[in-house]
Amino acid sequence: MEIIHLKTKKYIYFSLVIILATSCGTNKNEETLPNAVLDKKTFATVLTRFLIAESATNLNIKNADITKFDSVYAFNPLKENNITKAQYNLTLAFYAKYPKLYKEVYDDALQQLSELQTQKRAVTVADSINKIKKDTLLKNAK
Repeated sequence: MEIIHLKTKKYIYFSLVIILATSCGTNKNEETLPNAVLDKKTFATVLTRFLIAESATNLNIKNADITKFDSVYAFNPLKENNITKAQYNLTLAFYAKYPKLYKEVYDDALQQLSELQTQKRAVTVADSINKIKKDTLLKNAK
């Protein structure tokens, strides 16, 4: 009986050591992405494009008839980035398992949106300045 009890104790101790060793420290799966999973930067870019597409559709920036949304707002961020739906779904499932990584992806997507907004503002300001210059030139030419 004592021999079986000793083997059981060894098995329990060994199992505990393995569990503790694998549960401590960083998870290597977080560091190493599977081959088909998109890297954080690419995934953030795709999410940014989806966010822009959804926003444009929700705001109906082209004042399209609701029955024509599919043809008017024909955004396809996956096709634009040469990503299959299966690869996107696999990537989504992977990052859903790692909320910290997913948050980093969303932070990058928000950064990309901020940069696009800044660029848009710069273009708007430049257009306004050019219009003022043009109006001034026309006014002075009279």
